[in-house]
Amino acid sequence: VKTEEGVLALDVGDLPGMVGSTCLFGEPLAPRSAVFVDDVADPIEIFTMISHLMQERLSFQVISHSMEGAPETRKVVSETVFGNPMYGLKEVTCIVPTTPANLVSADVAFDSFFVAGGQCPYHMMNDPGILSIMDKADIAAAVCHGPEALLGS
Repeated sequence: VKTEEGVLALDVGDLPGMVGSTCLFGEPLAPRSAVFVDDVADPIEIFTMISHLMQERLSFQVISHSMEGAPETRKVVSETVFGNPMYGLKEVTCIVPTTPANLVSADVAFDSFFVAGGQCPYHMMNDPGILSIMDKADIAAAVCHGPEALLGS
């Protein structure tokens, strides 16, 4: 998708296997991961996490901060990376379907979670829905600014 700004936009919801904010592979009882992504996340980190989980055929759900009155699937937009010589992706943004944390059933438990960096962890800090999901998982991973979201968990 080409945007008005001449920036390439990757809509994660269009990737094979995505149904809303969820990607299901394997058996129903196979390990599941939560992927925490919110507005202004780093697009390279989003793409790397999601593409690797898909490549390994692991099931996951993409989750953003809690929002009262939010739709069941909320699209968030990443930062746009312009010309950083260290990044392989340039002039790109990601559009990601997410489930607000307060809409994830309390009965759902994830085996692991990943937190994207960029500025998105600041939207998730001290969110009771996010912290509840994190506290039930056995394995945690966070990149760049992602550990900021772990405060309070």
